[in-house]
Amino acid sequence: MSQKTKRYLMLIAAVGVLAVAAGGAGTFASFNAETANNGNYFATGTLFLHTTKSGGTTCKSEINANNANITANGCDVLFNTIHLGVNQTTTVNLKLENAGSVNASQLAFALGQACANGVPTLAQPTSPVPSGATTSIAVSALPQAVLKGTQLTISEGINSENLIVNADAASGATTLDVTGTTLTNSYTTAANIKITATFGSANLCSNLQFTIQEMDTNWSTNQKCIYPTAGGTTCSFSPSSTISGITTTLNDLTPDLWTGSPSATNAIGAGKTRWIQIGVKSPSTFTNAQQNADATFDLRWHIEQA
Repeated sequence: MSQKTKRYLMLIAAVGVLAVAAGGAGTFASFNAETANNGNYFATGTLFLHTTKSGGTTCKSEINANNANITANGCDVLFNTIHLGVNQTTTVNLKLENAGSVNASQLAFALGQACANGVPTLAQPTSPVPSGATTSIAVSALPQAVLKGTQLTISEGINSENLIVNADAASGATTLDVTGTTLTNSYTTAANIKITATFGSANLCSNLQFTIQEMDTNWSTNQKCIYPTAGGTTCSFSPSSTISGITTTLNDLTPDLWTGSPSATNAIGAGKTRWIQIGVKSPSTFTNAQQNADATFDLRWHIEQA
């Protein structure tokens, strides 16, 4: 190889090195920048309803699976009124608290079961009552006096028979004289003895008037009538607003809430409480048809984040 050829090859090699240095370097590096937002997290809030009858035990929705407040355990009976007279009003105070972390935008109530009419139990046998001729029945203490000649009904399961009281029995008595009675069936201590309804079909549900009154802290002052929707500061009882008119479908109370409440922008804000008074009144138009009758119903309360 001549000297001239060697110099030519060396020149070509040098040009290749320069080409790699100039162009190939861009293949392995570039401008870049980045940021990272780490640890993102979501958690659902809680919507817990606590109801407390004045002087009673707090009923808590969260003690049940799936927050099933309809079947909440530990809830007090609100009313257990016996011997209701004509034109008589009875009230109970109830505290509604959102014990969760989410604002409730709706407050509603409904009957857990439709109002049912019946006849109250006068007494129950304290020992089994055999079939056949019967002269006396040992019973739990009578809540009222029962006069001679009063017709009673003893019933258990599908069996039901009449008894005639043969001698006056004072309130608190533990024996009923039913001399002359012959029973076709026998009865256990689970049987019910009632005064026979002799005045036709007694219907308390359609006669008992019902209101829900919102009050301020500790139920000291009326603030607004929230059921029925009547407006004004104080609820008025009405024959058109009876227990039988309340259904098992939720009744929204939210539009009628007192706007002066500390949680006025929500039905019940998180951690907030409302004080309500529930009223029931027997009308002045009660007749003998409403004697010796009873009415039973369940109330349920509902809050919701709409």
